[in-house]
Amino acid sequence: MDKTKIFFLTIIFCGFFGLAENSLAAPSVSAVVGTVSHNSTVTINGSGFGTKSTVAPFFWDSVGNQPAYNGLTNGTQLFSNSTGDALNGSYPWQGNGSSVTACGAAYSTTNLRHSHVTAQYSNRWSMCGGNGSPGVVGGLDMSSRTSHKMYITWWIYFSGSSDNGGSNKYLRMTANGIDWSHATVSWEPDKVQGYNFDTGNYTINADSNTPGAGWHRFEAYFDNTTSPDPTVTVSSDNSVLLSVKSGDSVNYGAVTGNLPTNMMGIYALGADWSNAQPQGTCTADFGEIYVDDTLARVEICNAATKAGSNHCEIQIPQTTWNSGQVQIKVNQGSFADSSSAYIYVVDSTGAVNANGYAVTLGSSGGGGGDTAPPAAPSGLSVS
Repeated sequence: MDKTKIFFLTIIFCGFFGLAENSLAAPSVSAVVGTVSHNSTVTINGSGFGTKSTVAPFFWDSVGNQPAYNGLTNGTQLFSNSTGDALNGSYPWQGNGSSVTACGAAYSTTNLRHSHVTAQYSNRWSMCGGNGSPGVVGGLDMSSRTSHKMYITWWIYFSGSSDNGGSNKYLRMTANGIDWSHATVSWEPDKVQGYNFDTGNYTINADSNTPGAGWHRFEAYFDNTTSPDPTVTVSSDNSVLLSVKSGDSVNYGAVTGNLPTNMMGIYALGADWSNAQPQGTCTADFGEIYVDDTLARVEICNAATKAGSNHCEIQIPQTTWNSGQVQIKVNQGSFADSSSAYIYVVDSTGAVNANGYAVTLGSSGGGGGDTAPPAAPSGLSVS
């Protein structure tokens, strides 16, 4: 083979290698265009973001953004699970229509996490009759989504320990958020546990950690494409508590069997307390619930690396998400005006930019790079 052919083959090979390498590269943020303040729309430029065909999240509930709640007063009960009905059918959560999860949450304007929300859900006023009773939302179905994946994040406040040794649950998942007769997965204070009703087998039974009193950001990810189904990952305050497959066992002895169905519905989220929970033991407020069928998302965090952050706020994608550009509506959360923060883009595989892009809340463009064009050079001469 002559040298010319070798030269061109080398270029072609290197070109394809470069394309493959770029396609696998983690996200990188080069600029943020727009004013990074609550409810403003900004554009994030960079590379490696991947694509998101349905840009907006499947569901975003900051409670105050729901027209059905206009005019409600503090402590209004939202729905009864015995009927699955709420506010004449206009409720954004459908309810699971079952007495298994005893009590619906109430609309609350007490103990708001920050000034950018006007309401949240609570078990402080419960149809079960006491401060600290059960109080949940539920009946959200994503089973029509073909990714077979479900990412959920929300904020929750505990007045004290949520673990009294009973079967308290922060989150209960089923196939479609309604039917619990075949399988369920629950995130409890001391474990994540799945149960196959068809066989009577526990399918996931593993330790997590009980978050203490105060506000916490919770995340749960269900990947039903794995075998055995599903893989479940739960996190608190940007730290993974556990990631476990169906059939795994950690500290709870042998378990057998797989779940007979995908977990693609929220049956109950909030304070799904056991009947053994003493009244008044632990009140819970919760809201800012974001649900999607992919890990792809944007967050603003408080440290220069995502792993080093302990406070992150989910952002709301708008109309654009391609490999080099993402548009979001800013959710400032509890970050104060003029405070420093860092933007992170997470792709569908969970990869994230290694270094956060520094921004100042309430400012244009952020501190991680100047988005304005450079001034024209002056004082130059050509010889």
